[in-house]
Amino acid sequence: MTRAFALFSVLAAAFTCYSQSVTVQPSTISGIEIIGPQAPDFAASVAQIVGTDQPGNLTAWLPYGVVVKNNSPQALAAMTVVWTETLDAGPLRPVQRDYWSWFNAPLKYVQPGSAVLAIPQNMLQQPRNLTAFSAGRGLGNLPNFQRAQRIEVALDGVVFASGQFAGADTYSAYEEYQAQIDVPRSVATTVLEKKATSPISDILAWLQLLSASRGGDFTAQRSGSMARQLLGVYSRKGEAALYSLAQSILQEPAFPLHR
Repeated sequence: MTRAFALFSVLAAAFTCYSQSVTVQPSTISGIEIIGPQAPDFAASVAQIVGTDQPGNLTAWLPYGVVVKNNSPQALAAMTVVWTETLDAGPLRPVQRDYWSWFNAPLKYVQPGSAVLAIPQNMLQQPRNLTAFSAGRGLGNLPNFQRAQRIEVALDGVVFASGQFAGADTYSAYEEYQAQIDVPRSVATTVLEKKATSPISDILAWLQLLSASRGGDFTAQRSGSMARQLLGVYSRKGEAALYSLAQSILQEPAFPLHR
């Protein structure tokens, strides 16, 4: 009963939040369309992506969601959507920046003529992406959005399958994608170099030092994340698996990101 009441409260807030000022900035990228929740075809576009049987935990987010449609002749390998908000009459500030990328997973690319639903912290491409919402999860930081007086949503950049980046890049999407591509290769290279000259204890000490980095610029953040991943593999599977992962990272072709 308590859970049902809580969900009702969230949904009630979601349906009243249209009194907020929610603005979707038009796409500045040729061939890429962004459809906001106040557009007449938004509901139909959402249904085409995830179906008509939409869990309440998803519909609560829809006032802040956007549909991004690829009308270009190329598939999309990455995209960045940014939400900014203000709780009062002050200036807008970034509240959520989502960088989605599938550089080494072409099957996940957003193909020409296809569309995706972007909500804070989630990007949905098909009905099976509803699993977490159907299980009662996915609400995340929704209350923060519901308390905002004014919200803007913008597509900050996309990466085409050719590697071409396009977009305003107001929030350094390009730098984030460059770090996603370069950092794993750099860390893997160092691990294998150390393997030839250092004992495993030294390699682990270096990774542990690197793993402590959770802030800083994109490179520092990605370095910390990559170190934690490698340490996790070592903890679960041992030294050989650590080196095997490093080698597999370097065997994958580097995605040709460029402006």
